[in-house]
Amino acid sequence: MSGIPWTPINCIWLGFALFQTFGFIIIYHTKEDQFPQLKSLLQSLSALGKSRTTPHRFDVPKHFFTHFYIIASVWNGFVFIKILFGDRNSDIINLFQLPSGSGRSGGDLYTLVMAVSMIWFHVVRRLYECCCVSVFSPGGSMSPVIYAWGCFYYVILTVTIFAESLPADDLSWHFKHVLTTQQVLGTCVYLVGVLVQHHSIDALAQLRKENPNDTGNRHLLPFGGLFAYVSNPHYLGELLIYSGVWIVIGRQSKSFALVMFYLVITHMHLAKSSHLWYQKNFPCMPKERKALLPFVW
Repeated sequence: MSGIPWTPINCIWLGFALFQTFGFIIIYHTKEDQFPQLKSLLQSLSALGKSRTTPHRFDVPKHFFTHFYIIASVWNGFVFIKILFGDRNSDIINLFQLPSGSGRSGGDLYTLVMAVSMIWFHVVRRLYECCCVSVFSPGGSMSPVIYAWGCFYYVILTVTIFAESLPADDLSWHFKHVLTTQQVLGTCVYLVGVLVQHHSIDALAQLRKENPNDTGNRHLLPFGGLFAYVSNPHYLGELLIYSGVWIVIGRQSKSFALVMFYLVITHMHLAKSSHLWYQKNFPCMPKERKALLPFVW
């Protein structure tokens, strides 16, 4: 992690990533009878949806995911417009500027606009899917901690992307090659992730729509597409989307390595929890199906 500026936001990313790593080890890599109270606490903080087997009084409905994407769409749209068309020295934008000598990366405006627009498109698409595609279980829930973090998450995500490039007025457009090899590769990975995630979310929604008698709290076992290989292709798609952004932004945001650390361990956690739930509730689930990465894990 050499060269990463240690800002308060980066400390938050690292703290959450280490917490998720600790939780993953305790829950899945210790004996079943070890640390029962700690495991219960960690699962109550991290589990959501069907994996959240013990509801709590202050739980939040899972369909409140929509709130994350409303906040994210507005914030990312504001940042995109400010950086591309508006006053790039806006007080709100430059509030996050790194102190002199704290690891400012500079770079070019074209790369920054690409990365922010990729995140903006992602959250707007997820907002559409939450409102018009997904069929949420009435009993699906998440902890208020996850809800609060989700509302905050996309704000600091975008800040992490642009903070090392500020002040944005110092950046210039580089159109010599229009798209570099790195940007083309990142965009391709990103688009594959978008297709994988959307197809998976649509497949889960169709499964419930085609079985109207099962649209209560009961979950069904999905088949077809990448579900033939993994239990959670939508999580795999999410990781591909962020990997694409990381490739595009490159060393212009060294801090994004911390975001990827957090995202990988978090999605491993979610995928493992979901995979074990499917195995427990559907004995007919193909044994060769993995949790997150086809043929590997």
